[in-house]
Amino acid sequence: MKRCILLLATLLALPAFAQPLMTAAPLTPELTPERQLTQYRHDQINLLALRADAHSLLAAALLAGPDAADKSRPAALKPLALLKRAQEIGANDALVWWVTAANECRGKTKACPSTPTLQKLEGVDAQNGAVWALSLWRAQLAKDDVTARAALTSAAQAKRYNDYFGAIVAAIYQGQSILPMSSGLLNDTGQDASIDGYRLIMAANIAIVLEQPGYLAIYKFCKSANAKDAALVADCVAVAKMMASSGSM
Repeated sequence: MKRCILLLATLLALPAFAQPLMTAAPLTPELTPERQLTQYRHDQINLLALRADAHSLLAAALLAGPDAADKSRPAALKPLALLKRAQEIGANDALVWWVTAANECRGKTKACPSTPTLQKLEGVDAQNGAVWALSLWRAQLAKDDVTARAALTSAAQAKRYNDYFGAIVAAIYQGQSILPMSSGLLNDTGQDASIDGYRLIMAANIAIVLEQPGYLAIYKFCKSANAKDAALVADCVAVAKMMASSGSM
């Protein structure tokens, strides 16, 4: 399913997510509604950071994205520190390492993800063609044609293609429920959604901007494929079929 269709369905389904709304405390005169919404997000992160499960820490790291350069936020509550803790607790959790890879490739032109991250993903999720697409991307950036060709073959021989978009949305959405939200706060900040709808849109917006270089890697490699190379064409077709029948794209 294409991601745009998923998001459209999310928007159309918002009324179905409506739940009994929490009673709002009066807005304090010291903070604007927008600042209160930011404080609410910080409180969510603070509470999630107290948990000892990988997906709560992963949700905290993703929610903390806007705070990366905020000097007023403690270092332990910033994305990299929270992600590192998620890695320590979820050492064999593919979702954790997938988000790690996306973070390492954010705004980067050098070879990424890092070798240790790729090795982790290849070890815990070897049957996922999307993992080998990341290996293909790194090899392309490093101009390593031999490794790139091998990565494409591994992707073609995988059993599925999972870009983890849906799993990331679910982790963030569930993480946000750690703290009740005020419907009054949503109204005062102009959010035209139920509380559950707002959380779902927030989770999707965070997930959709994570780096997904594997798609571009496959496109670039197969677009320039020699039509006379039957094995290469077959691998490209196999990956395309897999992408069409699995994953959230």
